[in-house]
Amino acid sequence: MAEYTKEQMKQLRERWKEYEDELEALIPVIRTDSKWEESDQYRVLIDALGPLPEGVEDVYRDLRGAPLGGKELSRTKFKKTNLTWLIISNSL
Repeated sequence: MAEYTKEQMKQLRERWKEYEDELEALIPVIRTDSKWEESDQYRVLIDALGPLPEGVEDVYRDLRGAPLGGKELSRTKFKKTNLTWLIISNSL
């Protein structure tokens, strides 16, 4: 797993702030579509988030920093998803 600086973790979290509604709308897609990363909703959302912080590489199924705490995530299809949000939310 990649190591992130505190600044990178902060930037990963902050890039989602304006897109919580879009993330909420993506969760049902993640639940029902095993190829959710190919969905228009995911691609548009990731494009809208803008560039990754400097020194952070692009990854497959990227939800790093996404504010998923408190969301209903049962039956979500997170296989092979980068869920660094768990580490980020617990380390700051």
